[in-house]
Amino acid sequence: IDEADEADSQLGETGAKVSIDRIAHGGDNTTWGVFFGSGRALTNQEDKQAYVYGIAANDKTPLWQRDGLDINRIKLSDSQLLNDAASPVMTADFEGDYISDAIYVGNRYGTQYRVSDIGKEKNPVISKLFDFNPSNVSPRINPISTKAAYAHGIKSETENYPIWVYFGTGEYKTQTDKASMTSQYFFGLRENSE
Repeated sequence: IDEADEADSQLGETGAKVSIDRIAHGGDNTTWGVFFGSGRALTNQEDKQAYVYGIAANDKTPLWQRDGLDINRIKLSDSQLLNDAASPVMTADFEGDYISDAIYVGNRYGTQYRVSDIGKEKNPVISKLFDFNPSNVSPRINPISTKAAYAHGIKSETENYPIWVYFGTGEYKTQTDKASMTSQYFFGLRENSE
């Protein structure tokens, strides 16, 4: 985290492992980035929203830029989703060149987000890969609270290495979560690299 923002009220408890990955930096250059999602808050969880963070591995400076400013975090949802937290992040390499191209991260409202343009000094673009609960009624019906995984598809003449993104729903933080009879699901979604 940027030292000037020590009291980051949206960071919360980030108990998941960070993702340290090689990313683009300018034309043909690369650098290493550290990525993680915001966790649950120790206090004031009801006012908390979900963010994904990106910092440079070598000097902890913000990776991204928006409106001419260096930023180290981006909010996942365009709307104000309270009582939220991000799942652990997964980075994906579409081209098989050992340079990560996108981040996949879920939230407590059941949305799996795609963050593209994650390279240094880029302006990340957030979109929804899948929205289990588009009405945003409750953050706990089918939350996505674990890290996604992916596998490469076969390259064809018309498509460059599609990937499949795999993730499940559910939250297992308390004893009552273990006894819940709410149906949870596992998904495998085909994602294009274009």
